[in-house]
Amino acid sequence: MAKIQLSRGSVWFCDLNPRQGKAIDKVRPVVIVSADDFNDATDYPWVVPVTSTLRSDPMHVFLKAPEGGLRNDGMALVEQFRSVDVQRLHDGLGHIRPNTLYAILERIRIAMDFSLKIGEPTQRRQPIADPCESQ
Repeated sequence: MAKIQLSRGSVWFCDLNPRQGKAIDKVRPVVIVSADDFNDATDYPWVVPVTSTLRSDPMHVFLKAPEGGLRNDGMALVEQFRSVDVQRLHDGLGHIRPNTLYAILERIRIAMDFSLKIGEPTQRRQPIADPCESQ
């Protein structure tokens, strides 16, 4: 089977079963957030699941259909980003806008504290703005 070409910001259907704990499951859209070079070199892209349940949360990013090829409005659940085997992905839908991708990547940066230097203690930051309040 030929390797599928994944690009950062593309939206694919992904089989997230079986579920463990409270993690999101089912076959659902995901946004590819790993870098293109990483996607080319591995079979384990990093993804952010999308749900059609619109719940206000500062770690969620609103996706207005038809952005990314979505049929319904959705929320990217950044707190549930993870690596998946490329075999779980099928049916590419489209690409999200650059500013939407930036909002997702910024929340990942905050969650992972990528500004932290080795040996520095973690510092609490101000909460990020709720994406639904600007809608």
